[in-house]
Amino acid sequence: MADISSFPTATPDGDDLILGSQIDVAGTPHTKNFTVQSIVDKVPALSLGYTSYVALVSQTGTNAPVPTVLHNSLKAAITWSRQSNGNYTITAASSLFTANKTVLFLNAGHGYQAALPIYWERTSDTTITLNSFSDGEIEEGSFELRIYE
Repeated sequence: MADISSFPTATPDGDDLILGSQIDVAGTPHTKNFTVQSIVDKVPALSLGYTSYVALVSQTGTNAPVPTVLHNSLKAAITWSRQSNGNYTITAASSLFTANKTVLFLNAGHGYQAALPIYWERTSDTTITLNSFSDGEIEEGSFELRIYE
């Protein structure tokens, strides 16, 4: 039998495997391989109580807002669109935006009009509406969407 201390130390990649036990619905453990990435993906939801989407967002002219995504643990695609002057929507590919469990933190960033407020409203389980006074007021605005369990 090998002495575990004789194995070399390494830094795992996301697709490396870790041996573990998974318990089925009857309570029976089964030995399985888990990827490092699958474990990492579970950690935020288990430790924080929410999943999140974090981005720096800019909007110019009559274009839809453009996010630079820094983190996304939501498990669904997010689409940004422009509806009218200063009115934008964020749409999820599935019903993520649960009533009384969706929180949004945002600001206009460092643009000239950064002091102007931006308002948000959860309009459905798949849509959030953002309103500012006019187009072109969001320049690298910080945006964090949290969905609590």
